[in-house]
Amino acid sequence: MLTSRYRIVEMPLAGCRVFGILGGSLFFLFTHVSAQKTSPATSQPTTPPAASSPANAGPGSVLGQVIKFTADSERYRLSGWSKTEGDYAWTEGTSARLALPIPTDAGALTLKMTLRGLTQLPTLPSQPVEVYVKDKKIADWQVSETAPFTAEIPAELTKGTKTLNLEFRMPKATSPKALEMNADTRVLGICAYSLEVRKP
Repeated sequence: MLTSRYRIVEMPLAGCRVFGILGGSLFFLFTHVSAQKTSPATSQPTTPPAASSPANAGPGSVLGQVIKFTADSERYRLSGWSKTEGDYAWTEGTSARLALPIPTDAGALTLKMTLRGLTQLPTLPSQPVEVYVKDKKIADWQVSETAPFTAEIPAELTKGTKTLNLEFRMPKATSPKALEMNADTRVLGICAYSLEVRKP
């Protein structure tokens, strides 16, 4: 039995209960481990990383980009194009179409293309090419040797759309075989190397 000169002091200490007996000049310590288990740290919810875009995800706007007519450009070709041949592609038939993503209401734009035509002197000195957007003609080109060609696209033809649909009509497209150039029977018009759509 402890006399009144002594008193028991309880002190909490990191998961234990620590007791001390104070009395005179003596101080005794003993501990009692609490049977209560400490709660595990609550794991913080983590935000899953954003899924990376699939490799075949649709491209963004082409505005200001130079598109080469390699295999990468095939995603923009709707119809009327022959297979890719290295760094160029021929139109096949008398009409060819492209679909190019652009910003909504992009305003007036300038189309620039590097082209070569299927020609044969003296019968076919150049390929006449009519360029259309939304069935409105925006240019008449005479394509022979490799050269740049440009056309202005009015703002009203890009209003309310995210896709620039281009059509090239080549009424004199023919085959190299018909021109007695080689045995190729494809009906070819123009050979495309590059394309750019930009602000005027």
